[in-house]
Amino acid sequence: PNSSLPTYYTLSRLNTGTNSEIDSDVDTKTNESPTINLISGEVDMSWDIGINRPSVPNIIDPCGCLEEYLYFTDSSNYIFTESVGVSATPGGIWRIISNNPAINASTFGILQDGPSADFIPTLINPAGAIIPQVSDGVYEYPFYHIEPTGYGIVVTNGVDTLNYNSSCTSIKETYDNRLNNVCAYGAPIQLDSLFPNGKATYYFLQNSEFVFQSNFNEFSLINNALLNPPISTLNPTDYTPGSTIALYIKWQPTNGCPKTLVLNIKLNNTSSECLSSIGNFVWNDNNANGIQEVSEFGLGNVTVALLDNDGNPVTSDALGNSINPVITGPNGAYQFANLIPGNYRINFTPPSNYLQSPSDSGNDSTDSDIASTNGITSPINLVVGENDMTVDAGFFESLSLGNLVWKDANPNGIKKEQLLIYTETIIKMA
Repeated sequence: PNSSLPTYYTLSRLNTGTNSEIDSDVDTKTNESPTINLISGEVDMSWDIGINRPSVPNIIDPCGCLEEYLYFTDSSNYIFTESVGVSATPGGIWRIISNNPAINASTFGILQDGPSADFIPTLINPAGAIIPQVSDGVYEYPFYHIEPTGYGIVVTNGVDTLNYNSSCTSIKETYDNRLNNVCAYGAPIQLDSLFPNGKATYYFLQNSEFVFQSNFNEFSLINNALLNPPISTLNPTDYTPGSTIALYIKWQPTNGCPKTLVLNIKLNNTSSECLSSIGNFVWNDNNANGIQEVSEFGLGNVTVALLDNDGNPVTSDALGNSINPVITGPNGAYQFANLIPGNYRINFTPPSNYLQSPSDSGNDSTDSDIASTNGITSPINLVVGENDMTVDAGFFESLSLGNLVWKDANPNGIKKEQLLIYTETIIKMA
């Protein structure tokens, strides 16, 4: 006879014993028995067929995507779902064991959710665990594993020992990298969302730093964030300088598993890249032309004060340090640093015997920038990170010339001495 087998089953070995009544009589290569010669009236009940379901490991859910987990954007260890299955004879008992020295295989990298109410996959040693039979001859063991470690698993039914190991790789998320260094005083950021390897969608999560909390479902925050439409613009000036805000980012790679990400954004208000400064030079403009020349040097003893756009004194910088008027030394240099970007004016007060040079007579880096007769500049706009060292002031020393105009009675061009009569009044105080 020719044999047709059920799915997953194979023939047992041919004639393995000496008792033809109990061995298998079908060739495993041809699926046929030898020719059987039956004589009239003969009943031959010794021809048997043994079939079995080979024990083989297989992956039921290779590199499964796990979306119910929050990652910070600096995390490189994506967690995958997995389910190792064994196809074998129904009704067996399969267990996980630690290792199989014969084939140099071991069980490692197996994660299961911990006892906490939070979803926290934790590394375990599953040795001894029984693999449940989920259907006829199919045994499955679901678990998690983390990249880049991967996993290995060794199982046995006491007769056959099988092993499987593998690893998975996620597609690293990409998002607008300007969010890694946001100046609290900066311009609105139009967020980039489309990248060669996928798409990032942004949602505002909360007006504070995001941290994981015990026994708290962080996805409740995510669900609340998803009630609002995605954001396409982040305006740093909408938030308190120096504070931290949190965005939720849905990362969908072109190929691979999506990720749910949280990005904490520190609104920088202290770095030199964010703050501004202003200053430069006060000089002795000997020829009073309003242009700095190589023969002209700095002017000391000039009081320089920083004003806001309305002309009021600025008393503190972005770091909370006091700002006071400065008095230039002999080199004429001055500077105000760590300023919040915005509009400012500079007030220059020279020594009493100096006058103001003409303003804006040439190149901005070498001319005098005092725009009014009272020593104050026009508004100067400082943008994020700007160091404006072009605000200069020229002064020249006041000189006098003259004596007397007289009436020349005898027009000889010679001034004659005249007699002056003084009247002295003495008041006696009682």
